[in-house]
Amino acid sequence: MLELPELITINDQMNLDDKGRVVLPKTLIRILRRVCGVDENQELSLRFTIYTHGGIQVHPPADFLRMARVLHDRSVESEEAARRYRIFMGNADEITVDKANRVRIPAHVISALGFKKVVQMVGQGSHFELWDPETWKEYNKELSVYVNRPFEKAADKK
Repeated sequence: MLELPELITINDQMNLDDKGRVVLPKTLIRILRRVCGVDENQELSLRFTIYTHGGIQVHPPADFLRMARVLHDRSVESEEAARRYRIFMGNADEITVDKANRVRIPAHVISALGFKKVVQMVGQGSHFELWDPETWKEYNKELSVYVNRPFEKAADKK
């Protein structure tokens, strides 16, 4: 299991420039450098893939490898799991953080996911995701059913 000095927790909108780059917050850069074991003088390389629900997952390399292994092992269990593995690996690529703490998202990914001038950056503990803000908002509406269930069950017991 990946050891994390801190969890990646962010939920903020970030600007996407004309070249498809987004600036990563300094706190996120510090966490990623610690997790990846690289200092400020070394290149910070990350792995990304398109997420099945409509965003991009961006992982430190070790976390990406862990996820790839899990999905590979599950891919023999069902056609659904095999499809998830194909999507995860078939859309994967490497991105490098430049000296201005920016990552460039390839144009075909921006187009496929409908990204415009702003992306929603969402921390997921070991990695972060980039979403179109409207897609993220709609996805959260779908998830709200699951968020409220534990509270409803507790209220029913009273």
